[in-house]
Parts: sequence; C-alpha cells; structure tokens
Amino acid sequence: MEADLLDARFFPTLSLKAFQRIFIALESALILLVPSPRSRLFPWRSWLDVAAIGSWGALLLTYWRTGQLALLVHPLYNGLIVAAGMLLLIASTFAGIKIVRGRSPKRTGDEEHLTVLPPTLTSGILLAAAILGLLIAPKPLASAKAMQQQTSASVTVTRSNPQSFRANRDPAERSLVEWVRLLNVYPEPTAYEGQAMEISGFVLPATPGDGLPPGYIWLARFTITCCAADAYPLVLPVQLPGNRPKSYEADTWLLTTGTAQTAKIGRDRRLAVKATQVRPIEAPANPYEY
Repeated sequence: MEADLLDARFFPTLSLKAFQRIFIALESALILLVPSPRSRLFPWRSWLDVAAIGSWGALLLTYWRTGQLALLVHPLYNGLIVAAGMLLLIASTFAGIKIVRGRSPKRTGDEEHLTVLPPTLTSGILLAAAILGLLIAPKPLASAKAMQQQTSASVTVTRSNPQSFRANRDPAERSLVEWVRLLNVYPEPTAYEGQAMEISGFVLPATPGDGLPPGYIWLARFTITCCAADAYPLVLPVQLPGNRPKSYEADTWLLTTGTAQTAKIGRDRRLAVKATQVRPIEAPANPYEY
C-alpha cells in the first residue's frame, strides 16, 4: 500500500515503458561519450584537431596568396602571418603522420586545464570558422563603418599619425591621408590656399550635425595601424564644381582634382578641396592607407 502511494505521489505519469525509454536514452548518451573500440581504431577526435590546425594554416596562406590579407592587417605583419600559416600546416602534417603510425597523443587537456567548451567542440568551431573564411571573401570597410565611428573633424585629425607625412612633397601628389596628417601638424587652412590637390576616396554621407554646406561632400579613406579592427576614417570636404553639382551615392569612389581653399564647416574653418573635376573610379584593390 505504501509503495503504491509512493508511486502515485512521485511518479504519477511515468509508466514502465517510459522508464525503459529514459534508460535507453541514457545508455545511448554514454555510448557517445565513451570511445568504443572502433573509435580507437579511427581516432576521429585527433583527426578533428589536425583538420582544425591545418585549415587555419591554409586560410592564412590563402589570404596572403590572393592579396586579401591587405584587407585585414597592416602589410608590416605579412611576414609574421605567413610564418604562422606555414607552422600550422607543418604541425598538422606531423600530427597526422603520428596518427597514421598509431601514436596518437592522448587528450590530457580535460584533466589538466579548465576549459569553457569541450576540446572536441572547440576544434569543431575552429574548423567551421576556417572553412567559412575560405568560402566567404573578406569585404573592405565602407561608409557604414565610418558612420558608426562618428567621424568628425577633431577625431580624424587627432587620431592620425603625424610622423609619417612628408611636408616637402609636391602638393598635387599628396593623398587624402597625407593632407590630413599635414593638417594635424599645422592646422591653419589658409597656409595651403591655392595649392593643387588631387585626392581619391569614397563618398561619406553627410549628417545633420556635420554643418556641411550645400554643394559639398565628404571624401574619406580608411587608415590602418595594426588590423582592420582598429581602422579609422580620415575625411576632407570637397566642394563640387558647377552651379548644380551632381550628387553621388555613398561608397562611390571618386578622383577629385582642384585647389585648396578655406571653407566654413559648421563653426570651424577647415581646409577643403575646390574641385575643378570629379571623376568616378573603380575601388582600388587595397582601399586602405597606412
């Protein structure tokens, strides 16, 4: 009688078949967690590690060979990345040879280290990320990224590196980034009035708080210090030619030729390009400057 009451109180909805199904499910889970003799003959977990390491080595070398590495990191780090890719491929090759010879290393990381995710799951995530990187080409940064960083006159000037500009260079040969760096050292715009300018960049949409006068656009370029994560935009205002200047969509690349002038942008006096010719161009293979 007491047993019947206990069953009714604690297991009112579970039948014998339900207990059997739960037991079978637990048994199946244990089978998946505990390697079987067949899995020891084919150590798929070790091969998963090898595939993850090798795929990342292949990914780094593929980005370098195709030139896509320039969209992600500064060229100064290319040698380091290529060396890392080669080391990963060599390490995965030697690990694969050991597995083939039956000397697969034991997984001791679970006992020695506290990990957030199981090692097998971590290797799977790394492998999947590398495969996606091989299938999906990296895209260059555009105006959407620049707008997120709240580009302004003070930001674009103070965050640039003034040590790399060349003041004695022909003004017509200075790039947009070199002009901004020069202004960082000597910001008085009247000192450059009348100098020839020929710069290229993409169109950055104006916002109501910019104070950009009618007939002007922002021309921008991204510069990289280390990698794309720290890229930031540099901008210059451009006065379009003509009484009814043509409008350009965001991210349109333009080659602008003209002269330097002083313009009132909001409450500030800024150096601007008085364009005599504006020509749409193709986006360069490497849209960044350094």
